[in-house]
Amino acid sequence: MFKIAEVLPDGSVVGPDGSVFRRTPRNLSPKECEALIASGTPVIAEMWPEPLTWLDEVDALGAWAEIAPQFMGGGKRRKNLYPYWRAHLWESDDGRPLVRFDGKH
Repeated sequence: MFKIAEVLPDGSVVGPDGSVFRRTPRNLSPKECEALIASGTPVIAEMWPEPLTWLDEVDALGAWAEIAPQFMGGGKRRKNLYPYWRAHLWESDDGRPLVRFDGKH
């Protein structure tokens, strides 16, 4: 399901069920992203030209299929390589994960 993500003033994100997700300090590797998304973890990303979008299930898998070839894990980005993406783990107050993709595209 595509849904514009609601961002609170402190930068946290409200899920479709009203849960609040906050960024953790953890960056994610491609393998971690793939495993989380395959297990049903939702995704938020700015899929240009769309604003920050909440993606569930099949839509999250589709976004990962687009992002994966351009994903820059924990390593350094090569100069002038565009597009590129990085991922961070976010968690709800009750510990549910969310993958947030940030990138230049």
